[in-house]
Amino acid sequence: MALSMTVTRNVPLAGNITVTAYVRVESVLISKTSASAVAVWHHNDASGISFNRTDFDFSLDLESPNNTIRQAYLHLKTLPEFANAVDC
Repeated sequence: MALSMTVTRNVPLAGNITVTAYVRVESVLISKTSASAVAVWHHNDASGISFNRTDFDFSLDLESPNNTIRQAYLHLKTLPEFANAVDC
């Protein structure tokens, strides 16, 4: 599972460029009271160069039919910077 989205980045000496970002949850850390995850942004696909990282906390629902990674993705899509992201 991953997310895909179009982003515009400012590159020194080149100005603004638009790229397709492939965002993948790389890790999830769970404690008794919380959960946190790291999502890494890559150019085009998982084999592309990574160019950003997002760390975020989310509420883990132990009764959910969704596994922990799926719950991390579902939360990620609620964040404003991922408003135009789609599953891929």
